[in-house]
Amino acid sequence: MSHRAGSEVDSPARRVVRQSGIYSIGNVAVKAAGLLLAPILLNPTYLSLSEYGYLALLLVTAQLCILTFGIGISTGLLRFHSDPAYEGSRSQLPFTALVASAVLAIAFASVVYLLWGDWLGRFLLDSESSRSLIGWILVYATLKVIGSVSFMHLRVTDRPGQYAVLIVGEMLVLFGAAYLFMVERGLGLRGAVLAYVVAGAFSATSSALMMLPRISLRLDPSVVRPLVRFGAPLVVASLSAWLLNVGDRYMLKWLSETATVGLYDFGSRVGGIVNLVFVQSFQLAFAVIGLRQFDEGRFDMHRAALRHYAVWTGWFVLALSILADDAMLILVQSLGVDRFYLGIDQVVLPVAAGFWFYGMYHVAVNVLYGLNRTRMIARYVLGAAIFNLVLNLILIPRFGALGAALATTISFAALAFWTLRVSERLSSIDFDIRIIAAVAISVIVLWAASAQLDSASVVIRLSVRLLLIGMYFPLILLTRAFRMEDFARGLRFLRPGGRMDGT
Repeated sequence: MSHRAGSEVDSPARRVVRQSGIYSIGNVAVKAAGLLLAPILLNPTYLSLSEYGYLALLLVTAQLCILTFGIGISTGLLRFHSDPAYEGSRSQLPFTALVASAVLAIAFASVVYLLWGDWLGRFLLDSESSRSLIGWILVYATLKVIGSVSFMHLRVTDRPGQYAVLIVGEMLVLFGAAYLFMVERGLGLRGAVLAYVVAGAFSATSSALMMLPRISLRLDPSVVRPLVRFGAPLVVASLSAWLLNVGDRYMLKWLSETATVGLYDFGSRVGGIVNLVFVQSFQLAFAVIGLRQFDEGRFDMHRAALRHYAVWTGWFVLALSILADDAMLILVQSLGVDRFYLGIDQVVLPVAAGFWFYGMYHVAVNVLYGLNRTRMIARYVLGAAIFNLVLNLILIPRFGALGAALATTISFAALAFWTLRVSERLSSIDFDIRIIAAVAISVIVLWAASAQLDSASVVIRLSVRLLLIGMYFPLILLTRAFRMEDFARGLRFLRPGGRMDGT
């Protein structure tokens, strides 16, 4: 049975939107820092094309370490903080999770550095004398694992404002450290890595200082096992998601050149604005509030969230993909960025579309979280990662960076549709797939029209492209998958006392 008209989503839905907006402030700061860093990282005076490719590989490896070193303990905190069965241990959960994560991260980082430091230097940096850089990137990963517990505590205690402030602060520190080490001291790749370490130290320290005064500083060893039991299977899912998101950098290094890795990485950063502004901010809020609604037996918000997310994020995907080319041209002409990076225009749309599908996956996977089907989640994401690997092997040799982007899009789409269908089968939710098709067709048609304007003058090109972006919503209405009353309903529930049904 579907929860359709008549079902209501009141304050929880408004909180999802409000908290998503607040989280997006921090995520926008992340992307703004990336844009501020572009004149440094993409300027051959401070970092060569190959060095930027090496930096991309180091940061991808850091993400891998962050996912594995903490074995999912911070995710367990998300699940059990609101679980009535752990009410007696709730006050000890955060500190226990913090200590356990710190011990594990330090131990894993030490083992990796001692056993595989030299090999990682050769594999990632094509040099046997780069062991120290591997050590610093492991320090950065350890700091991020420790900080992840404090950041999760901010989420489960509904403090998105403080979360956003910390993210903004971390990005400001990153920019300042990069300027000091790379511009003032000319340290190149080493300076870039050290800047990330300094920013990670600031993040871990400041977030811990926000959490510690609010929690009990007592350990409860009895909660470690359930935290690990819940979170560890999700490490497999997280690793698979990591492969889907960034694992193709390794494939590009193997099948092409290091400079191509850098080109694809920056194109993915631009396309990843969708992930930071919409997907991550939405997921950060919806993961908590959606689980609470699920525990109460209410699924109407899940259906409504998918429909409105698909439409509004789809518009942003279109706008970003159309305007990225002109924005990159400004960086090249005004800020000394190498013209090589103008090639990102071929990857922005498929990368952004992939993250669009990833957001829909998060709506569906929230249902599986509520059902404690974490092993099922791990299997699905692992399957998508293997599918992505096969697609990369087929597409990269033929299309280069574009092939990697297309492989990611197709894999995320398959993951989203499969998870949506399974969630429908296991619950009473009837997700509306028509809206996904309507948005996808509208975006492709308008983007294709925009691509014909590359040779036009700046004034004509920008004017027509802005017009095409504005035509998105009328085109969506023409598909009849989303109507004027749907827009009105979405605006109505944002007002005090407003409500929105599950359609």
